[in-house]
Amino acid sequence: MNQAKFMIGVLSKTVAPLIIIAMVFSASLSRADDNSVVEGNSRTIVQKMEDTSITFKLSNFIKKNKEIAETSNINVTTVNDIVLLTGSVKTAEHKQWIEDLSYSNPHVREVVNELRVTNFRSVFQVVKDKMLQVAIRAKLANYFRDQPSPVNVVVSFKTVYLLGHVTPEVAEIAVAIARNQKSVDRVITIFEVSQASWEPKTLRAGSWVRPKQRCFH
Repeated sequence: MNQAKFMIGVLSKTVAPLIIIAMVFSASLSRADDNSVVEGNSRTIVQKMEDTSITFKLSNFIKKNKEIAETSNINVTTVNDIVLLTGSVKTAEHKQWIEDLSYSNPHVREVVNELRVTNFRSVFQVVKDKMLQVAIRAKLANYFRDQPSPVNVVVSFKTVYLLGHVTPEVAEIAVAIARNQKSVDRVITIFEVSQASWEPKTLRAGSWVRPKQRCFH
C-alpha cells in the first residue's frame, strides 16, 4: 500500500506542519451505535470489511474491561486500517491501555488517540455533540445534494473531526461549514487530498481553534 504524508498543524492564521506516515479513511463506530459504519467512496468492499472488523474487535475488547467500560465513553473510528479514538476516560493509564490495545491488532497501521482524561461525559454533552454532528452532516448533504458526501463527521466535546477522500475545494468547504457552527470550539481535519482521481493523493490533517473572545469594559 502506498504511503502518504500526514500533516498536522494548527489552522488559525498559520499552519505548522509535522510529517508522519499514514493513509485515509471513512468508517466509524461508537459505544452508542456499535453497528454504525460510515460509507465512503475511497475504499474497496474488502477494506470496508477489514475496517469494520477492527472496530468491532476493539470495541468488544474495551467492553470486556469492566473498569474502563463503566467509567468511560469511548468512540472508535476506523478507516483504511487507521484508528481514531475520541471520547473520555477516567485515567491516563486507561487512555494508554486503549491505545496499546489498538496497536495490538496486526491490521492497524496508525492510532490517533484523542481520548480526554476527564470525568465521564454527561448525557447532556453527548446530546449536544450529536446535534452538532447532525447539523454539520445535513449541511454537507445539502451541498453535495445528489451524491453521497465524501466527508465523515465525528464530534466529541464540541471538537469536530472531518475525515475523507476529498479535493482541496471540498476540504475547504467542509472546514468552513464546521467552523460556522457557533457551538464548535475546534475543527480537526484528516483528509486524503487529490486534485483528481488519477493524481497522487496526499493525506493532510490540521486543526482550527475558535479564537477566545475578548471582553471590553
